[in-house]
Amino acid sequence: MSELDPSTRSTTAVIDRLLEEISPKRVLDLASRVPLAEALRSRGVDALRLDVASPTPDLDRRYDLVVSLGALDNLDEGARAALAARICAAAPDVPCDAARATCPR
Repeated sequence: MSELDPSTRSTTAVIDRLLEEISPKRVLDLASRVPLAEALRSRGVDALRLDVASPTPDLDRRYDLVVSLGALDNLDEGARAALAARICAAAPDVPCDAARATCPR
């Protein structure tokens, strides 16, 4: 068995931790730099990956987890805050770089 490269090992560790700690059934990945949705789908999770530049990210559905790691960096402050508020309303768990300051959790 070949050894995983560092980025794959890191992604695997993140996925393992998310599944262990949160046990999500439905996940939205807002274009994280790490391909979390694909890895979660391979483990049986209903995971959707969307680009934050999409005119209408599907935040009207409820998710167990919304992830956005590094994807909001290119948005201006107002757009980032507005999207972060929608992200926080869409799921009880939000590991999101922009949500830390705006989620009331």
